[in-house]
Amino acid sequence: MEANLFPDMDGKEAGAASIESEGFYRQKRQAFKKYEVNTAYLFPLSTDDYISKNHIARLIHAIVDKLDLREIIDSYKGGGASAYSPVMLLSVWLLGFVSGIYTSRKLEQALKENIAFIWISGQSEPDFRTLNNFRLRLGNDIKGIFKQVVICGIQLGYIRGEEVFVDHTKLEANANSHKMIWKKQVDRRLEEIEVELDSLFQYIDDLNNREDKEYGDKGLCDGGNLDYAKIDEVIRDFNEQIKDMAKGEAREAKSKLKRTKGLIEKREGYKEKQEILGERKSYSRTDPDAVAMLQKDKESIKASYNEGIAVENGFVLDYEIGQNAADNVGFKGIIEGVIENIDKVPERVHADGAYGSEENMVYLEENGIENFLKYNTYFREHKKSWREEKLRREDFGRDEDRDVYICPAGKVLEFYGKHEKITATGYHQRLREYKAKEEDCAACALKEQCTRGRAKSIEVSLEYERLKVEARANLDSELGKELRRQRGNRVESIFGDRKFNKQYKRYFLRGLSKVNIESGLYYIAANIKKISTYLKGLFNIEGK
Repeated sequence: MEANLFPDMDGKEAGAASIESEGFYRQKRQAFKKYEVNTAYLFPLSTDDYISKNHIARLIHAIVDKLDLREIIDSYKGGGASAYSPVMLLSVWLLGFVSGIYTSRKLEQALKENIAFIWISGQSEPDFRTLNNFRLRLGNDIKGIFKQVVICGIQLGYIRGEEVFVDHTKLEANANSHKMIWKKQVDRRLEEIEVELDSLFQYIDDLNNREDKEYGDKGLCDGGNLDYAKIDEVIRDFNEQIKDMAKGEAREAKSKLKRTKGLIEKREGYKEKQEILGERKSYSRTDPDAVAMLQKDKESIKASYNEGIAVENGFVLDYEIGQNAADNVGFKGIIEGVIENIDKVPERVHADGAYGSEENMVYLEENGIENFLKYNTYFREHKKSWREEKLRREDFGRDEDRDVYICPAGKVLEFYGKHEKITATGYHQRLREYKAKEEDCAACALKEQCTRGRAKSIEVSLEYERLKVEARANLDSELGKELRRQRGNRVESIFGDRKFNKQYKRYFLRGLSKVNIESGLYYIAANIKKISTYLKGLFNIEGK
């Protein structure tokens, strides 16, 4: 039996007894706040008590409540059961976009679970179909609502129409990029069908002499428009004739008639595709308004829309959804939208090299807007390596009085001719061509750096060169440098926030008109957030 090492402890360890005797081993009493799930109140609580005074839901409600929504209200037929208030439904959608909720089903869920949505809806619970139908009801009116929110920014002094920045981004459509229709394939296949049909029409005409009596000299191929009813009639008549034909000849005739009818049906299908394509080079079967566009990674091609915005102080002044991948095509439309929305011609417009075309610069000059557009060679002109790589048009001096260009070797390029170039947007660009003498270029030491042809020639738009000189001076000024520094923060950050912070990289709706509604709601919500931030800043500064 082991000896008791601590006989005076009654089985307790000495250390523990010592701590307890000194009061260190007391258990503290836990305290918890009251927790009851089914609390009963004599008077019901108001949802207003749970929304902070500076919550953005309050600002959305205040702005929407003052908007002119008569056109939307007038779109309701009236009679029957009462409808949900357009003010409430629009407020709910805008709060949804502010909160990163872009679909009607998730919005329906938020109206049942999120206190801010319960408050702004007045405890209404429209289902997802009602929410979606109202969104579609906005239609073209979304632009009018957008403009009214822009006016709110003007009234607050946040928008002044001084420096406007323009940019575009490709946003993926809600479409299958693997089901694209390409204009080249449609045109090629339609041409092949027409050639084969011509041959088959001639074959049928030769065999069916009775058609000459009924249709005269036109034959079956009446201008290439053989309709289904006519071919069906020919087949019925021809079935009687083949009874007297040899077996092999009859089989061939039946096969060709069947082939003709099938090709006519295919031709109609391809013509429908051509009509959908219009001037576009492609479209998606799942969203016929979407166009195949090269993405920012320069590798993937997806069905997309080209979305452009004009921004001042991070506030979107106008937006436009385009079907052309070229950014400069939508430039004038966006600026015209800005002028309409702010009721003022902006003082200066800045954009990157994709927008610096002659057409856009002429447009700015005609409207009295300072030109801060980068043209496509602006940055490269400042690189010594680019200038030393070979002789370029910029290295040739111009003698205005003689209307000639002079090369670095001192040789003269005389006026050779002029012509007009019509751009994809229909703009007529006047070009002049200047050409050196072959004997001058043959003996020139700089020929290898200058041209591979027998004589150097340059094609130039004098109007464009004049405008580029003006743009270059503006861009190189202190103000121009400051605007170049600001561009990324002012306009590209809006796209970055949408795509990466909110992971909103793809439209949810299909069709150009619906996509316009979707982007309109997004930019209205984004502008309201800017107004909220601006008001909070004033509050802090003024100490109110």
